[in-house]
Amino acid sequence: MSPNKIFLVYIFLRINIKPKIKKKVLKMSLNKKYLYFGASLFSAILLIPLDTQIAKAETTTTNNTDKTMSSNSSTVPTPQQTTDPISDPNNAKPMPTTTQPAPTNTMTTPDNNPAPSSTPKVPISQSLTSAAQIKPIPQVTQVISSADSSQQTTSSTGTINNIPDNTIINFTDPLLGAVVKKQLNMQPNDNLTAGSLKSFTGNIFNANEQMYLTGQTQTSLSDQQVTPIESLNGMQYLQLLPTKTNVMFQAKLASDPKSDPSLTPLNNLKFSALDIVGNFSNPNAKQIDTSQISKLNVLNSSEVSLNGDQSVSYGSGITNQQLKEISPWLINYVKNVVNNTANKNTIQLSNSSITDFSSLKGLENGNKVNIIADTPVHIDQTPIYAINNQPIAFTAKPVLGIDGDDLANGYHFSNTVSQQYLTEDDLTNLGNDKYILEHPAPNAQVLAYGYLGFGYSSNPNNYVNKNYGNATLQYYILNGQPLIWQDHPNITVNYLNSDNKPLSVNEKAPQLINGNNIGDPYDLTNISQIKGYKLITPELLKGNYTQDPQIINLIYTENPISNHSSSTNTSTQYIPVYDDNGNPINNTYVNVENEIIRASIRKNNQTLYQITTGQWVLANDFYAQKQVTKDFRTFDKNTKLIDSQGNILSTTIAPNSEWKVLKIIEINGKKYYEVAPNEFILFSDAIEFIPLDDIGHVHLNDLNKLYNSKGKLLNSELRSGSEWLTDGFAIINGQKMYRVANDEWVNASELYLYQPTKTVFHTTKITKLFDHNGRLLNNYLKSQTNWKVDQIVKIGASTYYRVATDEFILI
Repeated sequence: MSPNKIFLVYIFLRINIKPKIKKKVLKMSLNKKYLYFGASLFSAILLIPLDTQIAKAETTTTNNTDKTMSSNSSTVPTPQQTTDPISDPNNAKPMPTTTQPAPTNTMTTPDNNPAPSSTPKVPISQSLTSAAQIKPIPQVTQVISSADSSQQTTSSTGTINNIPDNTIINFTDPLLGAVVKKQLNMQPNDNLTAGSLKSFTGNIFNANEQMYLTGQTQTSLSDQQVTPIESLNGMQYLQLLPTKTNVMFQAKLASDPKSDPSLTPLNNLKFSALDIVGNFSNPNAKQIDTSQISKLNVLNSSEVSLNGDQSVSYGSGITNQQLKEISPWLINYVKNVVNNTANKNTIQLSNSSITDFSSLKGLENGNKVNIIADTPVHIDQTPIYAINNQPIAFTAKPVLGIDGDDLANGYHFSNTVSQQYLTEDDLTNLGNDKYILEHPAPNAQVLAYGYLGFGYSSNPNNYVNKNYGNATLQYYILNGQPLIWQDHPNITVNYLNSDNKPLSVNEKAPQLINGNNIGDPYDLTNISQIKGYKLITPELLKGNYTQDPQIINLIYTENPISNHSSSTNTSTQYIPVYDDNGNPINNTYVNVENEIIRASIRKNNQTLYQITTGQWVLANDFYAQKQVTKDFRTFDKNTKLIDSQGNILSTTIAPNSEWKVLKIIEINGKKYYEVAPNEFILFSDAIEFIPLDDIGHVHLNDLNKLYNSKGKLLNSELRSGSEWLTDGFAIINGQKMYRVANDEWVNASELYLYQPTKTVFHTTKITKLFDHNGRLLNNYLKSQTNWKVDQIVKIGASTYYRVATDEFILI
């Protein structure tokens, strides 16, 4: 078993259903037992990781990749969370309850009421233990003893009818032998001879393990609760019964490593009823070979039951493929059954994983038959996105009936709600398999929905009850899909060129835009303008937030255009005025045609200038009508200003402040920046600065040294794995450096820029992994797995998602 294996454990909690109108107990007879409306219900499907590796980044998936080499260190300083791919429900192994009463007669079913599933309605969960997959062992050789103590050995496939009457017959499993002897009024330790079987006078030989153990223990037991039979070896000698005698057989077959679940000993027997509980489909334990089923003679049977063993796992019964394999046998049974005692025959397929009954087409043309089936836990690993404190809308996958009709269009129940909202009709059906759950339980990890099941109330919607000619299908299913919770509906906006490649304009990174409510409108116009580029997909700028995350790819062509602010009145040079917190002042404008800049601040991710009037305006508005070439930042001291004649002015520029350059000129042989009309600073007193369109986030890969804006090494360092905000970068002494504090800079070669996000990536194929330099790793993500993503990163010209520390996937 892989050390990273994740098991699905199905925990059934005691929860009382609250009726919608009036509290009352509804009592319904079901196979001579009563189920109450306030019964214990299927409650939750929880994802429980066992022996998993710790995630290495905030809201990042645990690295469950197949690795040949990897170093997993935790990201600092972000907290750790784990999410792992969802695994096969076959690994869920509940323990059956011991409190459910056994029905008086499990071999008959009333015509007008659905028979109970053999699955107990109130299982008790237990911790999961793994079972190695073991191939069936060869059939045990039968030992037969003569009455005079001389012994002979006969193969279980040898000639049986010629055995002398005084031959003693032994069963491999003593419990099965005791069941057979009981029908002959013998004690478990009595010798069973061939003559005893030959001289049986009844028409029905009742080899019913459930009835035997109920009588022995004086305790009501269901067919799921009885002791598993390790081998059927010995049952072949029931061929010695008189020709008129049919066998009514019920047993639960073991699936442990020492068991032999072969059905071969049942060949050549004539059954009046056949009821087998066992593992038909869980590969983690020994399985019954369904190809042996079609060799069994059930033409005299009133019932054929093939039920999954719940102690192995939920859904360990018949699968869609196995039903398709045995369907010709079942159809032949229904069409040719000669049993005259049953008004309607029964086929029971409980604790199955069946979602397609169309292979039974033709069965409706035979004798009357009830098909009673249930799929108590059906796992669909397709995730459903959900928004905190908002309804969940989803579309169920079709479940096919005998005619290929859809049985998933009548769901009405979900227990993924808080107890005060739990009713038998808490799921809103919108038609066409679309549903809404109005009050989902916060932080539920799985959305469970479907039919409530047999026997919980008189509500006919609790299960499918559909006629197909002479066949009636009675069926319920409870589905489970993993939930991925989000705080908000969101949109990831990508900026791409006409070749669908990311734009490399001022480090333009994808943006995550959060909304409030599902269905609210969004407008991306204010984040779509890029100087020098023209948007060619303006139709994507407006839409509505959805439950699922959306990715909007804005496509641009290079076409220098005016970058005027939409708020600028270009004809009069009047622009809006802001307060010193970056908030616009209503109905207040100023003419800046003859104004100069006195100070600058950065608020709300934008630069503001203070003009000579003392008012604040947006830098972009101020220069909307001017030819701005670049930005610069001053060093850590006051910077002198001169006029065009080289005269030193009385005003200075503050240390470490950011300014836009109107133009570069020469005064007395030296280069100067013009920062306002007739106000200049020396070229060497500042550095050119490239601001980001929005505040950026940087992740430091190694222990980073800090520099000032002149390239001087500082005495402090930043920790490896730490993350910082930045507003832009500069080229300092030939090195690209990002500003992370007032005058503290880090080398771009020791970090990467990212956009925070909170989403989940679902792999549809094996997905390659890369490091922060874009180098291919030896690790990969398995297909059909889900991974939390906390960063969107540009590496070169490509965009990546981070799924673990220094592990990225190309998008």
